[in-house]
Order: sequence, then C-alpha cells, then structure tokens
Amino acid sequence: MMLGSEGSRPAAKYQADRALLLLLLTAPFQYRLSQRAAQQARDLREIAARRLGSVGPAAPAARIKRLSG
Repeated sequence: MMLGSEGSRPAAKYQADRALLLLLLTAPFQYRLSQRAAQQARDLREIAARRLGSVGPAAPAARIKRLSG
C-alpha cells in the first residue's frame, strides 16, 4: 500500500500509523454511517415539528390554513 523509508523506528511507526488512519478514514462504511446520522437528524426534526405544532417555519400547510381561516 504505502512505500517509504524513515531514519528511525519511531518515525517509521508514525508513518505506518498515519497510513492506517488515512485508510480507515476513507473506508466505505463511513458513507453509511453519515447516511444513518442524516436520517436520525431528519427523524428528530420531524418529531420536534410534530410536538411544536404550528410554531416555527416548518408548520404543516393544512394546520396553517385551519388557523388562518
């Protein structure tokens, strides 16, 4: 994966650890985790909107019509 030569053993270990970290940061499971986090955020916003009712900019259109007229 990665080639290199370092002057000391600690420097070589640091570079190896760094390469492993970079590899893990680009792993495909990161995308799925971020999708899951985004879905949880949407769910929480929906729950909050339901609890708040017509308060806030994201009020349901039917509720706005009923309140206005």
